[in-house]
Amino acid sequence: MSIDLQLLTTDNAQLLVSAIERVYGNTYPIPEFYDAGYIARAIDAGLLSTVVARGQRGEIAGCMSTVLEMPGDVTADGSALMVAEEYRGQGITALIGERMVEVYQQLGLGGLHLYALALHDRVQNQSGAAGAVVTGVLPAWFSRQARVTGYDYPDARIGAVCLYMPLGALPARTVYLPAPYAQVLRGIYAELPAERDLQDCTETVQFPACTVLSLEDKPRNGQRRVLLERTGSDFDSVLAELLHDCDEAGREVIYLDIPLADPGCERAVQVARAQGMFFGALMVDRRGCDRLRMQRYDDILAAPDYMVLATPQARALLDFVQVDRG
Repeated sequence: MSIDLQLLTTDNAQLLVSAIERVYGNTYPIPEFYDAGYIARAIDAGLLSTVVARGQRGEIAGCMSTVLEMPGDVTADGSALMVAEEYRGQGITALIGERMVEVYQQLGLGGLHLYALALHDRVQNQSGAAGAVVTGVLPAWFSRQARVTGYDYPDARIGAVCLYMPLGALPARTVYLPAPYAQVLRGIYAELPAERDLQDCTETVQFPACTVLSLEDKPRNGQRRVLLERTGSDFDSVLAELLHDCDEAGREVIYLDIPLADPGCERAVQVARAQGMFFGALMVDRRGCDRLRMQRYDDILAAPDYMVLATPQARALLDFVQVDRG
């Protein structure tokens, strides 16, 4: 098998568009990745790195990307991992992954976050064999419009198994564990090769008046993400308004990323649970600290029983999510 691996540059950004169209057609839930101009700008800014595999006739065999949320982050998201149907089962993912390791080293990454499409167990198995740790389950992660050639789909959003792939040392952090999730978080941390001082939350925290947060909106994927930076005494009303706005805007899923460096994070968790949110995943070292990702979606949107789970850890976390959802 003759495979050529190419690292995307601003001059060949169109290759990523071609790879996505080959595997997803026009259904990929990140519309920016159909825009070669956007891809070139992201590459130029140092936020996107992609390796594309091509067969001996120049056809796209597969690709793999990594995306930084902001310059200087010590972890990144794995993205756009796909293999053309006729090349599956031939070790293409491993080949691309070996080349991507060089990219991770150049970026100085301590780890990688993966969202394994739970229609199969290949990514879960390959990542697990390389040392990845299951950190959560998001049963409604992928849009119901997303379609990968070669798989049957339910009429629902498809879930993702969240994995953290250690690549190097992370900064030491103090982490506060909100009581409802302290046990499950301790279990995940026990599997992670990261220096963490785990502390229980305290009831004596003084909260500022105003909540500080930012939003990431993905209308094509029906998602909105709330990145909480500071929990204020107004968080109840702020979150209620955000959830209402999501419903009005037709967002099917909302995620809330809570900083675990905040000793008052338990209040954010309690408010979110009271407003219908539940456990999703531990996001290791995102924007300067570990974060708890909570989620909310309507039951009819997801098909958790359809998910393929490769490990007892993934099954246990899905069970926990469903119980926490109530």
